[in-house]
Amino acid sequence: MPVAGLVGCALLLIGALAEEPAVHATLVSPVAILVFTAISTTSDTLETSSLLNHGPHGLTEILYAFTSAAGNNGSAFAGLSANTLWYNTTLGIAMLLGRFFLIIPMLVLAGNLARKKAVPPSAGTFPVTTPLLSTLLVSVVVIVGALTENISFAERLGANVVKLRSAKVVDALVEFARKEGVTHVIFGQTARSRWNLLLHGSIVNRFLNEVRDATVHVVPISRPDGNGESPGLPDDDVR
Repeated sequence: MPVAGLVGCALLLIGALAEEPAVHATLVSPVAILVFTAISTTSDTLETSSLLNHGPHGLTEILYAFTSAAGNNGSAFAGLSANTLWYNTTLGIAMLLGRFFLIIPMLVLAGNLARKKAVPPSAGTFPVTTPLLSTLLVSVVVIVGALTENISFAERLGANVVKLRSAKVVDALVEFARKEGVTHVIFGQTARSRWNLLLHGSIVNRFLNEVRDATVHVVPISRPDGNGESPGLPDDDVR
């Protein structure tokens, strides 16, 4: 997820002219590897009988041979006799595409970048030479890593983790609760202000109105004060 976001940001920074050759350069090696691997594993007439192992082990040997030819030293496992007309030809083509053909889209990319006109910085320019980019990058990595660790921790404790997707959190929660017959729900206490709750509504209240058979528990975000009361209103931070 963070990698995909960084690639998208990079393409936006480079510009629309660079997107097509960059995508071509990215796809050349995987296409060469996967296409020849697929043909080798499904055809019995192209001298592919030199494979000594079959099943997942044999697939791994074929996949490794083309992957190594396209991007590494061209080695192969001992269980695959690659000295045949089919493998000598296809491994050579994969090597040509994976190591040399991608030079073409990279040269096109360099030419497109050289033709781009310099645009003066404006209020909408995102600075990439200041600590801001590093701060945002580190923050995204830390946040995503923390969320991933929370999910892994819940799974290690035996929880059944379910990921929901919806334009609104409460819609996904209500739909899932109705579908699965949920009877107990735990919400975390919100840090939202009263005005924010009045303007945008309360998730807990909406959930209570639409899922009347469920028992709802609200966990405070801080310890109770001396009067035994917790500040704030119960709502959004769903656990």
